[in-house]
Formats: sequence, structure tokens, C-alpha cells
Amino acid sequence: MSRSDPGGAPDHPGSPVPSITSSPSRRRHPGWRVILAVAVGGLVGSLLHTGTTRTLLSLAGASPAGALDRPLADTAVLVVANLVGSFLLGMLTARSARWNRPTWLATGLGVGVLGSFTTLSGVLVVWTVLLPHGDVTDPAGQLIIFGTAVLALAVQGLSGSAAALGGLYLGGMRERGLRS
Repeated sequence: MSRSDPGGAPDHPGSPVPSITSSPSRRRHPGWRVILAVAVGGLVGSLLHTGTTRTLLSLAGASPAGALDRPLADTAVLVVANLVGSFLLGMLTARSARWNRPTWLATGLGVGVLGSFTTLSGVLVVWTVLLPHGDVTDPAGQLIIFGTAVLALAVQGLSGSAAALGGLYLGGMRERGLRS
């Protein structure tokens, strides 16, 4: 089917099958700039996350070298990083809607940098260290462990969503004339 005739004839006269290359529903490749921006942004975001984690742990008096031997401190740092990242992603989303910048830049910053700076998998790893401290042979202990994990993930999800909404709101203030 041709683009000018979306419901009609095939692209090639005499051919019963429309050309796949002209299909409006065909997915487009995001482009090498976008892929490179996300990859480089992911590296930068991971380095920022590691630096932030080490800095916050040292400010809290915990040794940044220990690996998951202080799950509550690690959880607090992950929550802070996720909230900051969610807020910044909300701001970036609001601002990039009015931005005269290339798409690859906003995608690299959002998906790449902020996507790797925030981490749900890190929260899950910390909770896998915390959860075995309960009595997993007792059904009541299993329920408590499961309930704690679900509650922690729900709180993280809701607070991250609230932070993102705050970023969207503040990022859109200039457009609404509330900020100079």
C-alpha cells in the first residue's frame, strides 16, 4: 500500500502484497546517535551512581568499601539516588518537550544517564540481603518477609513517582509563567 493510499492498492502494480518498506506501522531504527548517546549516558550514570553511593556512605560514616554488609545504609543511599534521579527525569521530561535540542541528547540524558543512575535492581539486591534474616521456615516469618519486601517496593515506587511528578511540575513552571 502506498503512503498516499493507506487503505488501497499495493505499492507495486500487479503485486498482491504491499511493500513492507512503505508500511506506516513499520518500526524505525532509533539511529546510531541515539544508541551511542544511551550507551555513553549509561556509563556516565553508572559512574555517577557509584560516586554518589561512595560519597553518601562516607558522609554517613559507613565504609564505602564494604559490599552489602550494612544493608540499611545501602538501602537509604539507593532510595536517595532513586528519588533524586526520578525528580531529575521528571524535570528533563518537562523541559525537553520545549527544547530545541537533538532527540538523541534528551534520550541519552534520560534513558542513559538517569536510567542507570537510578536502580531498582540495586534495591532488590539489598533486600535479598535483608530478607534472609527472617525465619523462612515459619509461615508467619515468610509472610512478614514477603510483606516487608512488597511494602518497601511499593514505597520506593510511590515516592519515585511523586518525585518525578514534582520534577515535571517544577520543570514546567517557566511555561506556566510561575518562574522567571
